[in-house]
Amino acid sequence: LKTQMTWEEFEIAEIPLGWKAEYWDGHAYITPREHGVMMKIAVEPREIKNSVEIKPISATTPENLSKLFYSSFVKSIEYIGRTKYGVKKSSIKEIESFFGGKRGIPQPDLCKIAFTTDKLIGACLISKYQYGFKDEILFVHPKHQRKGIGSALVASVLNDLHNLGENVFWSEHHISNELSASWHRKFGFVEVTDLMTLQ
Repeated sequence: LKTQMTWEEFEIAEIPLGWKAEYWDGHAYITPREHGVMMKIAVEPREIKNSVEIKPISATTPENLSKLFYSSFVKSIEYIGRTKYGVKKSSIKEIESFFGGKRGIPQPDLCKIAFTTDKLIGACLISKYQYGFKDEILFVHPKHQRKGIGSALVASVLNDLHNLGENVFWSEHHISNELSASWHRKFGFVEVTDLMTLQ
C-alpha cells in the first residue's frame, strides 16, 4: 500500500499489527510481514454443524486444490501487491510443497475437503511435525466463506484425531490476517506467543 505523506505524518502514523512501514520519496509503503502466528487447541470431539459434504482428499486432485487455493487467496492480505499470475504460480507451488513434504509430513488420511453439488469449495490439509499434527492450509472459496465450512472441516479433523488418541492440534494464521485470527479464536484456538509476534 503506497500513501503520500510527510515524514512528520509518517512518524506518528499508527501501523496495524503485523504490517511493515517504510518511507521514501514522500510516500509511506505499508506491507504485511511474512510471519505466521502459531495457535493450538485441545483435541475433543466436535459436532459438525454444517451440512456440507465432507470427503477424503482422495476425492479430488492437486490441480483442483491449486485452483481452489487461487480462488481463495487471490484477493487476500497474504498476496497484496501480487499479480494474478503470481498468485496462480504460488497456488501451484503451495500445493506441490504440501504433497512434497516441504511443510511437514503430509497426512492424506486426515486431510478433508468440502463439496456442494459436486463442486469443491473447501479444503483442510494436515501435516505432521515433531510437536504434533497441524492444520497446514485451510481454505474456502470466497462465495462460501463465513458459512461454517472451515469450522466443519476442522471439526471433522478433530474427531479423527480424538479417535487416534491425540491431545493437541496445531494451526497457524498470517499475522496480518485479522479475519483468520478471529476465526481461530472463535473456534477455540489459543495463541502460542513468540518473540516476533510480541515485537
